[in-house]
Amino acid sequence: MYAKHWAKHKIQIMAGSIFLLLLVAPFPISLLGTGVSHATVLFTPDTYSYTNGQNLPNPPWCGRQCGSDSPIIGQAAASSTCDPAAAAPLAQCLFWNVNQNDVHDLYNELKPNGGIGTPLINGTVLYLAFQMNLTRVPGCNKANRGIECDIFQEGNGVQSGEKGVELRGDSAAAFRWGVSFGQWDSYSANQNHKFTAWISNPSGHFNPSLEHNDVYYQNKNGYSNTNPIQLSYETWYNFVFVIKAQNTTGTGGYVRLYVNGTEIAEYGLTGSTSTGIKTLGSSTDLGWIEFAGTLCQPAYDCPAHKRYYSKITIATAASDVSWAMTDPESGNTVPNPPTNLRVQ
Repeated sequence: MYAKHWAKHKIQIMAGSIFLLLLVAPFPISLLGTGVSHATVLFTPDTYSYTNGQNLPNPPWCGRQCGSDSPIIGQAAASSTCDPAAAAPLAQCLFWNVNQNDVHDLYNELKPNGGIGTPLINGTVLYLAFQMNLTRVPGCNKANRGIECDIFQEGNGVQSGEKGVELRGDSAAAFRWGVSFGQWDSYSANQNHKFTAWISNPSGHFNPSLEHNDVYYQNKNGYSNTNPIQLSYETWYNFVFVIKAQNTTGTGGYVRLYVNGTEIAEYGLTGSTSTGIKTLGSSTDLGWIEFAGTLCQPAYDCPAHKRYYSKITIATAASDVSWAMTDPESGNTVPNPPTNLRVQ
């Protein structure tokens, strides 16, 4: 089960040029690559002051010190170093070089001393936005990954997923939501050399009738568990995850997921869940952001690869993440709703 394999509570942070902002007032501020501070920004790690090649400092970056088994440490680098094949969104990026096969997890955290500390109570709305690029490294010699060394396995009934990027409350049972990646057995097989994304709530299981082997199906703009969005390696994507905290079903709680500006999943606003879903177990504080836990679970057989993230932002207003509603490589709002993504 998804939850069984994802029981470890510290997700990791891997990847690119990262810029985290936590805003607590519903009005916009400029945060596009400037490193600007503001009275409503509770926590901003200044990645722009890092030296190229520098290991990410603790605090706010935390790996083994926070319980991870992985020795892999993220680094800062120029965008040309992070992704020579594409124009990286920022002048500096952070990346994780997963330089060995079969790494169980990274579980790096972005966590200031004592945690982020924002109260999570009924009615709190958070927007988590980030740019991501998962890059393959040839030469893995894995029979089920092909000569391209795909990070995730593919196929009907296959589980080969990771926890991606998670928002974590001080109590995981009270609040743990995120965007996961890979292939999952409750989704149809991905195309060759592709992976997909989904909303996850691996600890709380607040809405069991909506979960399918612990994941939420894509259900917007033509995407579904049988026709999932197909994401490519070596490509930058913008993701926006939106959540309204409510501890009772039918009181307006919701979750939404966008990729490059296209909504691919939503629960709590329309259809059978239009009165709201449960998204909060009990009041808690927002503790940290975790990245890339339990890689390629349950086999934990990811080949060596590179991971990049950029412009990670947490806000309470949609206007603060409007930059993430486009394709970071072209500036266009893509991908378009699918017609037929299945390749036999």
